[in-house]
Amino acid sequence: MEVVDSPSDSTLNTQRPSLQEYFASEFFKIDANFSGIAAAQGGKPKRQIDEDRNILEEPVDREGDYGAETEGHAQMEAADERAQLGMADLTANLHIKHRFSDETLEKIIRFQMRQRYTRFTKELREMPFMRDGALPTSSDEAGTEMRKRRLKAEIHDKFGGDANHVDHGLARLLPEDIKDFLQQQRRAFETADAGTTDQVPSDDELPPVNDAPSRADIEAKAYFVPNETWPRPSDYIAHLASEFEAGNTTLPGKKKRPKKLSRGQVLFLIGFADACNKIWQQEQDDVPMQDRQQFIFLLMGQGGSGKTAIVQEIVLPAVDFIFPPEEPGASSSIIVCSSWAQAQNISTTAHKAVSCHNATLMRVQSYRNSLMLPDNKKAALEAKLGAQRALVIEEVSMISPALYNMLLYRFYLARKQRWQIPHERYYVKKPCAFGRTPLVLHLGDFLQLRPTAAMSLLTDMTMLPPKPEEEGVPPEYQDAAKLFLATDLCYELTTTNRFRKDEGGRELQDVIAFMRDPQPENSAAYQRVSKLWRNMCINDADGEVDARLREPRFQQGHMLAMFWETCGPWMSMRAQHDAAALHTPLFCLQAADQASPPLEAQEAANLANQYNPHETGGMHGMLLLHLGMRVRLTESICKAKGLVKDAEGVVMKIVVHPQDEEMAAEAFNADTPGTTVYLTHVPLGIWLQMDKYDEAPDVEHLAQATNLSDSDVQSLVLLQPTQTLRPFKWRQYQIYRSGFPLTHAMVRTSTACQGKTYDMGVLIDCAKRETGNHKTDAGDYWLHMYVMLSRATTLRDIVLIRAPPESFLLQGPPADLKKRLAVFRARVTACQNRALAIAANLGFDKFL
Repeated sequence: MEVVDSPSDSTLNTQRPSLQEYFASEFFKIDANFSGIAAAQGGKPKRQIDEDRNILEEPVDREGDYGAETEGHAQMEAADERAQLGMADLTANLHIKHRFSDETLEKIIRFQMRQRYTRFTKELREMPFMRDGALPTSSDEAGTEMRKRRLKAEIHDKFGGDANHVDHGLARLLPEDIKDFLQQQRRAFETADAGTTDQVPSDDELPPVNDAPSRADIEAKAYFVPNETWPRPSDYIAHLASEFEAGNTTLPGKKKRPKKLSRGQVLFLIGFADACNKIWQQEQDDVPMQDRQQFIFLLMGQGGSGKTAIVQEIVLPAVDFIFPPEEPGASSSIIVCSSWAQAQNISTTAHKAVSCHNATLMRVQSYRNSLMLPDNKKAALEAKLGAQRALVIEEVSMISPALYNMLLYRFYLARKQRWQIPHERYYVKKPCAFGRTPLVLHLGDFLQLRPTAAMSLLTDMTMLPPKPEEEGVPPEYQDAAKLFLATDLCYELTTTNRFRKDEGGRELQDVIAFMRDPQPENSAAYQRVSKLWRNMCINDADGEVDARLREPRFQQGHMLAMFWETCGPWMSMRAQHDAAALHTPLFCLQAADQASPPLEAQEAANLANQYNPHETGGMHGMLLLHLGMRVRLTESICKAKGLVKDAEGVVMKIVVHPQDEEMAAEAFNADTPGTTVYLTHVPLGIWLQMDKYDEAPDVEHLAQATNLSDSDVQSLVLLQPTQTLRPFKWRQYQIYRSGFPLTHAMVRTSTACQGKTYDMGVLIDCAKRETGNHKTDAGDYWLHMYVMLSRATTLRDIVLIRAPPESFLLQGPPADLKKRLAVFRARVTACQNRALAIAANLGFDKFL
């Protein structure tokens, strides 16, 4: 099917669908009808629909716009098949129906297709640094020249990224080499993800399971053997603490260096060690299950406070040593997160975190207990969760009551026989919670974004707006939240290593500390942070561009905002700016859309200007790329290897369609910086060099074929177009999209930057919506601002635009959070005092 060109805007509405397009349209209509029939037949009973209506049952991805119907992290679990389909050779049948004129393309790139702009968007466009439709140029010409030379040497010349170096790097690969690489990559991804997919085997496919286990099988035995060096488990944990301070527990890939445990870390380890002693002794003494203790911890602390480090280097190794796993290569602990993206931060080579859905072998569905029975997955669930001694819940602030209840109930179903839980009603009560898992550890900072628009585990459900009884929060969700709120073993890490040790770092730390705990308006502390706040605000009062934005740290830094209305245009501007600065072509990759009913060209152009790719199948309608650009995945392509949503990499080469090769070659030879290349076909693939990935298949052959080193090619991924398995809805259209699940890594929403630390400049748009249905809640606004501000490491690296007045600093965290956290902090004091009292007995006094 050939591409239909649109010579000018005047002909946008004069095109008639071809015969093939007409049949495609009819096919999509029929497909939609059958999908509707299947959904109706497989749907919930009406009564259940009424009960579940208006209940947020999974974390909603509020990336930049929590009022939009975006896919949530939980929903991403159901996209495995789509991600795998993306590795197939789709380009042979991809067809870009509408080709835009130069004038229309320019409007799309500048996000000017809308007839009207909201006040929110208009104000942004009128700011001095955006008034010309381009970001400010650099004041460091020498630094820019160095970046150009580095790009040419490291990508153009070395990898053959441009069209001229046909005998360099990746350009040396023959078609059969690429085909072989893709087959091996696909096979490796599918094999690796076999253990992380929702497609779990049924009981009929599993080895036989003894339905009447012996007493030895039922009562888990401890394996720790007392000796002169470590008479008790706590002695081994104290030994690990000493090794931690010496730097000997440093994980592979990180720089080994001595480090000092903070007071808060030591006090938590005392409580953890005491719990391990008691659990181990009770198992040694064959204490009846109903008499065994359960220890549920909450470890709080802001980013950089060391929560993850002591869990990775002390807690997890200690659990595996004291309670060895029953299967070779397994672990006695399981780490769960609300999404795969969060799993990257806490995962190690020995302990891989998984999503809550994967841990419990759940698909995305209603989380009501009656609908979560394992059916033919019972044996698989028991095999996965039955033997764990410890459960770690990472970023618990992002776990909703519904998701928490899912963990509780599925752990109960998996462990009720072996761990002798007498009745279902005990699944939300200690010591039977989480299937009587002896150690449960919650990690997080509740001064982060909530999992949904209104509900987290700290939400006071009695204060929610009144609703009809059948639309209220389900009782099992309420019981799950009550269990969490009753957590009594609470510890908090108050120091942080995120900020630099210089004056700017201390200043930013003071601002963040004041935000968390504001002082009176007439205090000296407020006067000081007010001045610091004004220093961060953009200096454009005279209509000139703030000079800081021309400095290298901001030219190459990060751009953050709450909403995609800011991030969408910024991504386009940033790609154009960097391509021009690096003197490399800017590629415009248009997605191939099939719509029912068919789109007219004008509507197709409007669709290409949608801000949020999560509303359009996880793909931009017009993706702007250049060599050397940092990108992030918008969908997972291999969870087991860390190639998950938000994983970052660098564009090394765009493998254009053969019919676009001449156009690309001309652009690389052009004298004009940042020449725009509007491809006529969806590219065959994009070579990415991915961070935190070094498992490219057949590295030796790939290195030999490209004449590169093993270290150069081991992190390479060839990303091919992916295709939506289900259509997304835009206006009155149902649309299937084919393209690349990529977006800019240096421009992020506040949701997407959570958990990150940025060492370069950070430009933050602080604007919130003041009118309409999406008016920003004051409490949510504070959380978004706190997250964005705490990404930087020094105050000098922050520039705020559209910032609120300094009186915003007096607001403090949302009232409901402050109330709940006050209760936990009272428990922290009690736990710390108890830890101090037993420190010497457990051998931890030397660390205090």
